[in-house]
Amino acid sequence: MITLTIDGIEVTVKQGATILEAAEEAGVRIPTLCHDKRLIPFGACRLCVVELEGRAGRLIPACFNPARNGMVVHTHTPAVVEARKMQLQLILRHHPLDCPVCEAGGRCELQNLVHEYGLEELSFPREAPAFPVDLRSHFIKRDMNRCILCGCCVRICNEVQGVNEISFVKRGIRTEVGTDFGRPLDCEFCGQCVSACPVGALANKPLGPIARAWEVSRTTTTCAYCGLGCALLLETKDGRITQVSSSYELGPNEGNLCVKGRYGWTYVHSDKRLLRPLIREGERLVETTWETAIQHVVDRWKEIRQETGPQALAVLGSARLTNEEAYVLQRLARGVIGTPHVDHGGGLAYRALLEGVRPILGHAAATNGMREIREADVILAVRADFKQSHPVAKNQVVLAAGRRKAKVIVVDHVRTSLCDLSGARAMVVPPGTEGLVIRGMIRTILEEGWWDRPFVEARTEGIESLRQAVAPYDLAFVAERTGLDPEDLQASAKEFAQAAKACILMGLETLTLGDAVDLARAAACLALVTAKVGKPGCGLHLYAERANSQGALDMGLVPGLLPGYLSPEDPEARKRFEDVWRSSIPAAKGLDAKDILQGCREGGIRSLYIVGENPMGTYPDRRWVGEALSRVEFLVVQEIFPTETALMAHVVLPVANFAEKRGTFTSVDRRIQGIDAALVPPPGVRSDLEVFGALIQAMGWPYPHEGPDEILEEIGRLVPLYEGIRREDLPAGGLSWPLTRGEGGLQGTALLYEEDFPHGRARLELGPWEEKEPEGDPQEFPLILSPRALWFHNGTFSTWSPSLMEVCPSPRILLHEEDARTAGLKEGDRARVVTPRGVVEGEVRIQDRGPKGVVQVPYHFPDQPVNALVDWEGRPVRARVEGAA
Repeated sequence: MITLTIDGIEVTVKQGATILEAAEEAGVRIPTLCHDKRLIPFGACRLCVVELEGRAGRLIPACFNPARNGMVVHTHTPAVVEARKMQLQLILRHHPLDCPVCEAGGRCELQNLVHEYGLEELSFPREAPAFPVDLRSHFIKRDMNRCILCGCCVRICNEVQGVNEISFVKRGIRTEVGTDFGRPLDCEFCGQCVSACPVGALANKPLGPIARAWEVSRTTTTCAYCGLGCALLLETKDGRITQVSSSYELGPNEGNLCVKGRYGWTYVHSDKRLLRPLIREGERLVETTWETAIQHVVDRWKEIRQETGPQALAVLGSARLTNEEAYVLQRLARGVIGTPHVDHGGGLAYRALLEGVRPILGHAAATNGMREIREADVILAVRADFKQSHPVAKNQVVLAAGRRKAKVIVVDHVRTSLCDLSGARAMVVPPGTEGLVIRGMIRTILEEGWWDRPFVEARTEGIESLRQAVAPYDLAFVAERTGLDPEDLQASAKEFAQAAKACILMGLETLTLGDAVDLARAAACLALVTAKVGKPGCGLHLYAERANSQGALDMGLVPGLLPGYLSPEDPEARKRFEDVWRSSIPAAKGLDAKDILQGCREGGIRSLYIVGENPMGTYPDRRWVGEALSRVEFLVVQEIFPTETALMAHVVLPVANFAEKRGTFTSVDRRIQGIDAALVPPPGVRSDLEVFGALIQAMGWPYPHEGPDEILEEIGRLVPLYEGIRREDLPAGGLSWPLTRGEGGLQGTALLYEEDFPHGRARLELGPWEEKEPEGDPQEFPLILSPRALWFHNGTFSTWSPSLMEVCPSPRILLHEEDARTAGLKEGDRARVVTPRGVVEGEVRIQDRGPKGVVQVPYHFPDQPVNALVDWEGRPVRARVEGAA
């Protein structure tokens, strides 16, 4: 630590902090135009100049000069003020004075500084540029006449996004920011450049009402797409969202957003929303009142319970529900209806955490916070295409590779964007062999003596069993089966084992290969033998795809687990909840999603209540699912939109979206974060909690909760991991469970397993690698199908967003150039992907760096249902590609 004085205020900061950072710590404001906390200091605007005592007349930029011990800094001497005024005049010489019509009016840093420093006229003539305004790109307006060449947009696109879509072009006084050859933007459309622009050179195109900064109300909430928990700032006017942004101070995303978070909110105001309850009359769904709909549902449930018992009813929830909603839904199922049959995500999305990681480490969750990825020296990305599924987490890898020169090792059956990072090692393998590679790495580490013997002997059990389990998988065997170079395998094992900080990334999706549990176990064992658990910058980052994937697990929205991972077979665990709910809970484990649907097909399940889930669009084997839903006697669907599943229902209940309700989500790295209503639901639409409450009361049970805050407090009393939680205790960015309350109030646990494991020692348990033969004749179907995520979408839910569908309206079939040539296809052609189970169509995109023999197809589009092409076991599926008529 070092101590310095700034404007008479003594402040102590860490060595290496800049003068600007020290000033912020001291509460002293120094103006800037080119500084952004997300970026490396640049020093372009020269507005942050300060004067050091003893060096009169010599001004230095505060943004990239380090603070030194004993330094005395003055930030507002006459010389400093004069220098800033002159710099502002030089900027204004080339800047249009069109503030009344500029989109940045009211939030423009340049405008604010001109007002602050009282500039009324310039000392020299103006030379206004005359660039054409670019309106050709999706979402973003570019007006380079307003650009001040601060470089913020260029740097965030390079340093944080790793895209390099824009750069400085030309030289000297002709320098401008643009794309190569002046083409429109063709990038991730994350809008990060807009967020970094201090003026109006880059602006969001209007997706809602046009509003000035002083006309809007602002509400902080959490993104409802993927599970990263990015903080959002919703700006609203006259009951409609005008735009969405974020802020460095708000949450773990540090102001960074992807295209979905920044521009995907337009579904909130979609004219396709459900606005009235619907009841089936013959072949039609007709509008009805809430009272009639609720009473009809309850009457049928009571009738079925009386005739065949509560086990004839089942519930499928969603990882898009808040913690409070998931908690009350499983209470409705277990404590009111009396059924143990509760699940979500097809019973697939969470299995890697619940059945893979939890038996080994103790918790079904990631071990470290997302931002710790950037601290790693080695990053092993195993089937983790985070650019597509979790773009803001991808940014952490870009930061690690760019600033720490971290080694990125990719083990995947497709070539992801992480393979293109500087120094990355791409180990592209046949689908389903990623687990074989991890076993080969473990064996090599054990053989070479690179494992951490003290850690393993002190904190784990089963090392000899693990040694035997990986014995068959030497480098020669792994290389033969995967086509990898043995030297790459050995180098990867050595680098991971010997790194001071190394972490493992893995994406979890519903439509994935069926070895996710095994792959998660192998990854956990690799982390344990190298002691990469319980340390900052290390650990496992297993990220699911929905906004509350972690919370749905924590709240017991799965068969065989009550909230907090307590077993219903344990009488003490049941009593814990029964005493509060004042109802009995079934001790049986219950059916998972697949078995529930099988019960619908066979008649054992007579009524199915689906909340926020779209099995027809997201579960495997779409035809089989459709048959199951068509046979169930009484189907109730609670939804925002008329999904394929909702259109099959006997009763449809319309509910609010994330911008219209309050509650909490738990992110993939265990952070419990608040969401708040920025809007009022349309007339005729209720929140999920209101619907649950009405159903519970109509079933004859008390519902004592006034709102989500009271439910969260009940969770804090009953769920050990959330112990003591109250909404008012949650800071910006949330708290990571397990929670504890001490003298400083409620505290989170950002790092798991730092001292111990829940069951004493971690268990090194790993079975043999199982090779799954792909479905289909290789002669008829020479390729392997790989369902994939696209960064423009999230599940099928994002297809209800008009803005996202504008930029990505249909599947993009990704082919290696040799496979495309064999099929007689070229870039942009319409093509059919044919499999033994069905056909989908899309537009061809060609890549030249592999993998050959694999065709990648996005699974988001209901009109081209990729889920119809895969089975519940997750076997690889063979395919061929041909031109579409």
